Amino acid sequence: MAKLLQTKISESDVTLPATVVYAALLWIAAGLITSSLYLQFALFALNTALMMELNNRNALLRIRSRMVSVSFIIISCMTNFVFADITACVTGLGVAAMLMLLFMQYQDNMARGMTFYTFVTIGMMSLLWIQILFFVPIVWLLMLFYIQNMSRFTFAASLLGLIAPYWFTGAYFLFINDFETPVVHIMHITEFVQIPAAYSNISLNQIVTLVMIVTLAFIGGTHYVLYSYNDKIHNRMLYTCFMWLDVAALAFIVLQPQHYNKLIAMMTVFTSPLLAHFVALTKTRWTNITTMVIAALVLMITIFNLWTPSLIFSQVTAI
Repeated sequence: MAKLLQTKISESDVTLPATVVYAALLWIAAGLITSSLYLQFALFALNTALMMELNNRNALLRIRSRMVSVSFIIISCMTNFVFADITACVTGLGVAAMLMLLFMQYQDNMARGMTFYTFVTIGMMSLLWIQILFFVPIVWLLMLFYIQNMSRFTFAASLLGLIAPYWFTGAYFLFINDFETPVVHIMHITEFVQIPAAYSNISLNQIVTLVMIVTLAFIGGTHYVLYSYNDKIHNRMLYTCFMWLDVAALAFIVLQPQHYNKLIAMMTVFTSPLLAHFVALTKTRWTNITTMVIAALVLMITIFNLWTPSLIFSQVTAI
């Protein structure tokens, strides 16, 4: 029986290299050279490597496939209007690193060192985007119910990890006698925009892209819930973490869309394994058609976003 195109793509050794070439060309078209987006491209490359390592360490797919990395690249390229946003690039990379460290603590309630570094990662991200701290309680809940490593030791380690980056930066600002900058940064966490006003700057690019990513997460998540019995308990816990984090990021975008760039970078990380699971582990005529339709829609949205970039959200941001 001939293999479906979907199966050939997900199992081929050529898929990842071809996708990397596609991403490089798209980055060039999006301004890699003309706008000097070299740092952002390096962060994207590191993020892709982390997604590959995340898959390898946790065997997210039951077959030999690079679809987690491929899915990440494809979805990231679809959001090309945020390529220039360094904070969004750092957030995506930091979230991938945080997940890798978090998943290494599965059922180990004495993993104090690993927990410390996990929350150091979150603390470092918060130096650029303080609102990432809203995800800390969610990570604690994941540790309690799914990673199953929450104890008084790991909780204390998480608090120390969150504070650690502020110790070092606080010492620097104390040295230069600048007390205003860190206080202003921390107080940004209390700033909320009224929903009608927050939506005034959202463009069609952002809406279409978000709807597509939510659709991909829904398809991948629904498939996983229906067929999760085929996976080990360990992987069920990890995929459940992806789904809850996706839901949390989506809720954040809906409530405070001014943080769209960073949150869409996070959703790209969370959605990629769900999409990869669907593409790599389904083998019916209908899923093959669905995969081809998804590929066509993602390509069209990628071209649309490249052709009509949002002038509001594509500005280069300083670290």
